[in-house]
Amino acid sequence: MSDALEKLKSLGAQKIYEDTHIPVRHVQAILDENYEGFSRMQFLGFVSILERDYDLDLQEIKSHAIEYYDAQMATEPLADAGIFVTPSKQKNFTILYIVVAIFIFLVALYYTLGVADEANNTNNIAVQIKTPPKQIVEKEVVPQTKEIPIVSEVNSTEQEQNLTKQVEQKVVKTVEKSEPLEILPRSRVWLGYINVATNKKHQKTFSNELDLNASDEWLFIFGHGYIDVMVNGEKRHFSDKNTLRLHYKDGVLEKISTDEFKKLNRGRKW
Repeated sequence: MSDALEKLKSLGAQKIYEDTHIPVRHVQAILDENYEGFSRMQFLGFVSILERDYDLDLQEIKSHAIEYYDAQMATEPLADAGIFVTPSKQKNFTILYIVVAIFIFLVALYYTLGVADEANNTNNIAVQIKTPPKQIVEKEVVPQTKEIPIVSEVNSTEQEQNLTKQVEQKVVKTVEKSEPLEILPRSRVWLGYINVATNKKHQKTFSNELDLNASDEWLFIFGHGYIDVMVNGEKRHFSDKNTLRLHYKDGVLEKISTDEFKKLNRGRKW
């Protein structure tokens, strides 16, 4: 056992929690070198906090953890990754079938349009031949009486365009007035946050405020729950010494369980 780990054990999990705000059960797991309750990133993040706050070298613990997580990854089943993989030969035939089908469709469409155009031209010629000169003159006069409806249709189209522009302007103003999502820790805390739409993950340890885009959907996991969150200009107050998980969507912030977090995070704890 390293001297650094021995020093941490002498302090005790409760004292370390009071100094760092890392949950007691997580501190105890680190002291016991029990990696099962953590992801790789979370475990190494907590250890880095301990190194910084106590000025210790915990590289030995990190090395053991990395070996454990690498072994876990190596033993995970890989069969699922190939269930839907189509052999390259079969893929080539599929592409060929698609190209042939498109070609046949285009030829049929061209032939159909060509026949339809010929039929229309033939009908037009027949009408012109059979129509007496007097009827032709009368048809030329008729459009003059229909100028007013055409103008009304144009005016109607302009009114619709103006209404559309007004609605778009209102939407833009509403978006511009939306307030950011602000996280305000009351003490130094580790935070992991995930953009649900892109599945992009971030993590940081901080004590000042953090602003995020309120139009996105977010998942949060905090090392402790002594935080405030500003949502739509209103402050939500949390007080929990254990790990806190939150879900934010469309202006609504709610506390969620570990299972709900995993469901929203594609089955992952972090």
